[in-house]
Amino acid sequence: MTDNVTNRTLNWDSTITEDSKEFLVVPEGDFAFQVTNFERARYEGGSKMPACNKAVITLRVRLKQADGTYKYATVMTNFFLLGSMEWKIAQFFLALGMKKRGEPLKMDFPGAVGKKGYAHFKPRTFKNNDGEDMTVSDIQRFYDYDEKHFADDDPDTWGADTSGFVDVTETETDTLPF
Repeated sequence: MTDNVTNRTLNWDSTITEDSKEFLVVPEGDFAFQVTNFERARYEGGSKMPACNKAVITLRVRLKQADGTYKYATVMTNFFLLGSMEWKIAQFFLALGMKKRGEPLKMDFPGAVGKKGYAHFKPRTFKNNDGEDMTVSDIQRFYDYDEKHFADDDPDTWGADTSGFVDVTETETDTLPF
């Protein structure tokens, strides 16, 4: 899934109209999310894991405000395609209702785009390459899909209006992102 405005190519002399985005960190807690993008990537390996393929997944997290409106955060997470990480991949597909407990599943990351799930998020603070403290949203665990999380779901609350969307990106480091 691509966004023509976000992914448009700029020329060196293009006029820009955007202001900087406010970054919203998802507070610790359980929140509904929708998968909005999937990218194939490669992890080049490090001290804790060998080189492997990885799925980079973008989630739109819905945060209900006190006045009943919603704000949205964008969280990116990586799934390393290693046998030792199969449990985390299984959790993700269970959360979307694509996998059933006790049954094998052929991974279908592109098929996950548009699906909704529920997960526990927790902020994580780290120092970036410039020594500045940064905080990002990590996913502590995905919960098995349960229709009750979406029983009163109004599709309009997920809407196409991205004016309330803010980006929160998991920064890649040599440590595992979970």
